[in-house]
This record gives sequence, C-alpha cells and structure tokens, in this order.
Amino acid sequence: VDLLTFNQFAVLLWKNFTLKRRHFFNLILEVLSVLVFPTMILVFSTIINIKAVGPYNFISQPINTLPPFFINPGDWELIYVPSNINLVNDIAENVKRNLNISVRLEIKIFCKTY
Repeated sequence: VDLLTFNQFAVLLWKNFTLKRRHFFNLILEVLSVLVFPTMILVFSTIINIKAVGPYNFISQPINTLPPFFINPGDWELIYVPSNINLVNDIAENVKRNLNISVRLEIKIFCKTY
C-alpha cells in the first residue's frame, strides 16, 4: 500500500473518531446494540425449544392430469409484473394454452419514474 493511500485512510479514521467523540450518546447506543441483540438471540435460542418436523410424504401427482384446484379455476388470474418483454408474454400464453383451462391472463406493466 502506497503512502498516499495510507494517509487518506488515516485521515478517514481520524474524522470518524472525531465524529464519534462529538456524538458520544450515539456511540454508546451503537456499542450496546452490537452487544445486546446477539445476546438476546443466544438467550432466546436456549429458552425456546425448536422441534424439527419431517420428513413429509406427499401424494404423488400424475403429470398428465391437473391438480383439483385447477379443474374449476373460477376467477384465477395469471399476472406477471413487469412484462415489457415479448418472450415472457409468449411463455405466459403457452402456459395458459397448454393447461387447457380458462385462466384470465393479465399483463401489468409498471414503470417507476425517478
């Protein structure tokens, strides 16, 4: 590390030390938060018993039939945000067509302005 970089780092450390000295209350809160929150996590992890559950066994679903909740979708909507890409629109349309269900496909485009 060259001398200029070391001097810049030393000045930055001195500025940080000076600011911390001026805001002593904030310094105390920062140090306490670093000590208190991990201590709380350790204490709570010893108090609370975590029970591991599993493994789960699920009923196999054949791939040539739809799950029961897709048979009568009613007001199901397939929404993708953002969708200003034609490929995404084509994929969503193919999913709708290949499932052979009446799902309303709604493409929403949101643009943030800064």
